[in-house]
Amino acid sequence: MNLLLSLGLAAAVASYSTLPNTSGAWFRQATAIYQDVQPVKMAAPDYLPGTSVLSVCHAYDGGGPFIADSTWELVAYDRPHGLFLAAVHNDECGLALFKASPAFTVPRSVHQTDLTGYRSARGLQIGSTYSEVLRRYGGPVKHGAHFVVRYSAVVPARLNRAVSILDRATDEHVTLVIDGGRVSSIVVQITENG
Repeated sequence: MNLLLSLGLAAAVASYSTLPNTSGAWFRQATAIYQDVQPVKMAAPDYLPGTSVLSVCHAYDGGGPFIADSTWELVAYDRPHGLFLAAVHNDECGLALFKASPAFTVPRSVHQTDLTGYRSARGLQIGSTYSEVLRRYGGPVKHGAHFVVRYSAVVPARLNRAVSILDRATDEHVTLVIDGGRVSSIVVQITENG
């Protein structure tokens, strides 16, 4: 019995791999998720890649290698377009779709797929113009070759109950990186711990 338990634990640990140490800085630079930016309030949440809390919180339930120094997992890579998809499931659930040059060899455990069709419920995708962001989300106009904008909304309790997250309202944050007037990263995070 102890041998079986040991083998099972060894297999479980082996399935949770971590990307190289450089992957943490690479992820933070590409997505700006930890950058201190004052959020602009939105009237209603937005979702990636679909139209509901379910699309954010249950689209990917683990299996990818962990990005160093984070709880995010790298779950998909679109090599021809230089796009990545990462997911997080701990005290929050979220998805990050971003354009970046790989700073490491992408492991075979990361699903290879076309990510160009991924868009938010409001139609934002990698490559959307900043004017499209302003039309869909509003907020004060920013200028520059590279900047970060963050939006926040309340996810009503009735939407959370529909997917068994929580029986109360929670916060959503949408972080967008704008490079050369176009979206290069979309991160949608829904807080579960209140």
